[in-house]
Amino acid sequence: MVTTLHVDSTTVVDGFTISDGNADYVYPEDSGGGWYNDGSGSGYSNPTIRNCVFKLNYAAQGGAIYNNGSKGVSSPKLINCVFVENEAGLSGGALQNDAADGVSSPELINCVLTFNESLVAGGAIENLNTGGNSFPKLINCIFYGNSSLLGPVLFNNQANITISHSFFGRDSVTVNDNNMATFIGKSIFD
Repeated sequence: MVTTLHVDSTTVVDGFTISDGNADYVYPEDSGGGWYNDGSGSGYSNPTIRNCVFKLNYAAQGGAIYNNGSKGVSSPKLINCVFVENEAGLSGGALQNDAADGVSSPELINCVLTFNESLVAGGAIENLNTGGNSFPKLINCIFYGNSSLLGPVLFNNQANITISHSFFGRDSVTVNDNNMATFIGKSIFD
């Protein structure tokens, strides 16, 4: 598993495959099967991740990536990345963005999220905004075949999300908890 702690956008990871990670311990070691991005406390962790593949990773939360912005900032930029067949025992099959009293607002550009699964919420992505700010942006992304009990693609718990120029295929539903907004522009739902 990759861990980033208090890095900025000049930290660039480009062209890697991260697979078969397993975070099945006690919190926080149960989060981010492939990558644990830690901006918690009074810090920040905002790496740039490009041209990477995340596959077959497992965690209780954030099968591929867990962005921990608890009382800090964890807002990576992911460009041209693929998330396939990652699994979360609880939430966020591919990604979980946790903004508990902090900020977790990643930006995904030209990413593909397919056949990711969580047993409870957010087959592809779960966004948590408990007392903080979670405002993820999804631009020109493809979602297909993701699954979970609540929100096969996205589960937003008090989070606002902006989606533009994206495609949502089979089993795609967005669930919003606590009447927060999802902004969707120029996207296709099949």
